[in-house]
Amino acid sequence: MGKRKIEMNPGIYENISNEDYHGGEGISKSGLDLIAKSPAHYKAVIDGITVREPTKAQSLGTAFHELLLEPELFWSKHVEPLKRDDYPQAKQTADLIDMINELNKARLPKLSMTGSKDDLVGRIITEIHSNDTTDLETFQGMKANELKEIISSANESRPGLLKTSGTTEELAKSLRENGAEFKLWSEIKEEYALSNEGKTILEDELFYQLINMRDAVYAHPSANKLLTKVPGKAEISAYWHDPETGELCRVRPDYWREDGYIVDLKTTADASPEGFAKSVANWNYHVQAPYYIEGMTYAAMQAEIEIAPIKGFVFLAVEKDACVVNGEAKGVGVYILDADAIQQGRNDFRKYLNTYVRCSNENKWPGYSSKVEVLTLPKWAFKSEEV
Repeated sequence: MGKRKIEMNPGIYENISNEDYHGGEGISKSGLDLIAKSPAHYKAVIDGITVREPTKAQSLGTAFHELLLEPELFWSKHVEPLKRDDYPQAKQTADLIDMINELNKARLPKLSMTGSKDDLVGRIITEIHSNDTTDLETFQGMKANELKEIISSANESRPGLLKTSGTTEELAKSLRENGAEFKLWSEIKEEYALSNEGKTILEDELFYQLINMRDAVYAHPSANKLLTKVPGKAEISAYWHDPETGELCRVRPDYWREDGYIVDLKTTADASPEGFAKSVANWNYHVQAPYYIEGMTYAAMQAEIEIAPIKGFVFLAVEKDACVVNGEAKGVGVYILDADAIQQGRNDFRKYLNTYVRCSNENKWPGYSSKVEVLTLPKWAFKSEEV
């Protein structure tokens, strides 16, 4: 059985979890995006036929949202990676091999008991009786088994060389059995994980990527003011009944400033004006702006909540490799949409919402066209012939 949806009345709510919001009632902007693709796409997700797992890019975006806008929540779920340089004495496999090689310099190897009789005699004369006057002929007159007994007896007082092959754990065990004291880097990491049980230890690359992105935002004058000049709240949830259709709708602004501005944080591959304009069109961000503006306005009005009039919707675009260069922000842009884009977005969300209401009433959720359609190439694919 699916999770029961939480019934919501019009209003502006804090402390609704992301899971409860996305699993709750009401049509969201992401729902409208699916309707725009086809009503069947929306229905497949709602009914659980299509399960949308977060992509790597989406996971990065979620983590960055929390770090920038809800740092207490972020650090309640994550911890910094350990810095190897902070533990210079911690040992890894190569260090253990070096330690074993150093120990082996003072250890006598075990003598082999294989080979011909002459090999055994040579080994005894060279390694065992090199300093006495025992006649070579004496050993040559012995049988092989007698020679091997001499070597075996000598080996009892020879510790032998420690192996330099094996797993890190095997090498560590061998060294510790021979009196060496040390801490493995892997053991330090295990202890760190146990002391932070329940939290995610960030990988080095992701941690520094997130920190660089955050620092770039605060190094950008407009972005900094946007988030710090006026108090605000992150990840509130607003619900309202659409005046034209009566449908319950919902939005979840990334950051709602008390002076009436809504800030939406976008992680993107290209935060330049030209690049982000393409993202606005490709991902229906122009629909999001008027939908959120109207949503917050109607949610407050219908719940009789006094808030500052919603003045605008601001996009804070941050590239995934944003950072600070010589004190300047690289890869950060702050944008608002012009009146034409806002109006187009309003027209589009109205069309998608009306489609959603019609499909709900009729319980029909069509996919793409059921007819055979004639296709042509996009304009950019047509190339003029070279003369």
